Amino acid sequence: MQVQTCDSIDRLRLLVIDRVRSESREILRQPGKHKPYLESKAHLIARSAGIECSVDMIREVVEDLLGYGPINPLMESGTVTEVQISRYDKVYVEESGILLPTNVRFRNEKHLRTLAEKIALTSGRRLDESTPYVDTKLPDGTRVNITIPPISSNGATISFRRFPHPYTMEELVESGTVDDEAFAYTTEVVKYGLNIAAIGSMSSGKTTLVNGLIELIGQTHGQHASVVTYEDPVELQPRHENIRQYEARPPNIEGKGGITIKKLAQTLMLRTRADWIIFGEAKGAEAYYIVDMMNTGHSAMMTFHSDDCLSAVMFRLPAMILMSEEGRSEGRDSALSRTASALDVVFHCAKVLEGSRVVRRVVQVAEVLVKSLPTGLVVPDVRVVFNRKDGKLQQVVESKVFQKRRGWQ
Repeated sequence: MQVQTCDSIDRLRLLVIDRVRSESREILRQPGKHKPYLESKAHLIARSAGIECSVDMIREVVEDLLGYGPINPLMESGTVTEVQISRYDKVYVEESGILLPTNVRFRNEKHLRTLAEKIALTSGRRLDESTPYVDTKLPDGTRVNITIPPISSNGATISFRRFPHPYTMEELVESGTVDDEAFAYTTEVVKYGLNIAAIGSMSSGKTTLVNGLIELIGQTHGQHASVVTYEDPVELQPRHENIRQYEARPPNIEGKGGITIKKLAQTLMLRTRADWIIFGEAKGAEAYYIVDMMNTGHSAMMTFHSDDCLSAVMFRLPAMILMSEEGRSEGRDSALSRTASALDVVFHCAKVLEGSRVVRRVVQVAEVLVKSLPTGLVVPDVRVVFNRKDGKLQQVVESKVFQKRRGWQ
């Protein structure tokens, strides 16, 4: 019975597509604007073709046509920040920082695979056994990661990461992400053009914080200040007037035409007359060129994954610098010296439990000063200025970073 139902749905979907294509191709290009029409058309076609369909089956056919099948309602929700499909019959959503199971199901593995292939095709990407994964984005900016066998043994998986509206720093203070004292400190950091890194685990709030910091640039330096962003892929939603956004490009289906974030960093960063350079996320060798740019006097921000401020400065960032050919040839001592000179302030973002809620908070703010060892080696001196304790971000030492090389401002 289940197989017959799936066959009926697939047959009806094809009939509806053929009928609508012959009547109005525009409807298929923008099906979301014509949901009532598609529902009535599906009813009429099912009746004339002798296909016994329930109301739920008609709904499934229309949802398939609308773009994302059974997860359409989740994708349209204003509260869902992530949709994870770990198997055709297992769908989870993240709301308020908590991952929860749903009753949403795909009909079978073929149904889920059809959605995966459609997303890959519309993105101009290859998805098959030779390239069994795709990392792309939807037109609304939602990030999508797809895997299929042989690298995902239980069948196709898809994760959708959605981004809420960008918050201002004032809104982050209101929500408890940053407190008033840390906000005042952050305003001074941006005013003086210090170099900033936002670190943390996946989905910890790094991008949200940088969106707020870009908005703060407009408040302190004016909306005409030149801001340039580099990302792979674009996630930032900056609210700033004079902004240029650059994005890495993956290879096409033939494996050609790709432009890596490393290439963008090498060729464009010092050619754009930017007052602020924002690098979405450093993952590897591109870190060398970002840190090099930070040491040229340009104000900059970056994000990368790390578990605390000390580890980020002393280990994670130098390790990424060493992934480049230049970094390897110069060695770890040079990577540490470059990091000490380049970075000024590090914000550590994390998910924390407050009562029964999982929330995103800035849990630590550290300054990066320069320390010379007796051997002559220059290394970072990491000083934690704000630390989260008893549910509050508290200042623990006086700031010294404004006396660093940018102190003349």
